[in-house]
Amino acid sequence: MEETTTSDTNTLQVQPSQTLNQLPSSISSDAKKMMQYDANKKSSTTAYLLWFFLGWSGAHRFYIGNTGTGAAILILSVVGFALSVVGVGFIILLVPLIWLIVDLFLIPGMVRDKNNSLIQTLS
Repeated sequence: MEETTTSDTNTLQVQPSQTLNQLPSSISSDAKKMMQYDANKKSSTTAYLLWFFLGWSGAHRFYIGNTGTGAAILILSVVGFALSVVGVGFIILLVPLIWLIVDLFLIPGMVRDKNNSLIQTLS
């Protein structure tokens, strides 16, 4: 998907994958930073959808950028599912289940922190 910025005489095509330094010099520094922010900001709605449908895999935490805790949820879930055949897995599955219930309330703060750190990086 391309973003189009129109000036008086021409149309400028900006690719989302372009970094701040690759953007044309005719765009102001503030506009470049705003485009970078819009391209990289995280959404609470997306995080909640990932939590609801793929929460057992930690997808919402990977999306927000918390890859370590996302991997921990994924590993606990896989080990719990694998060991549920012998009954022990159900106890292990309680850990990611409780973690997911807590994340239900933590997602807005995690998204806000991620977006604020993005703002600090760009300014």
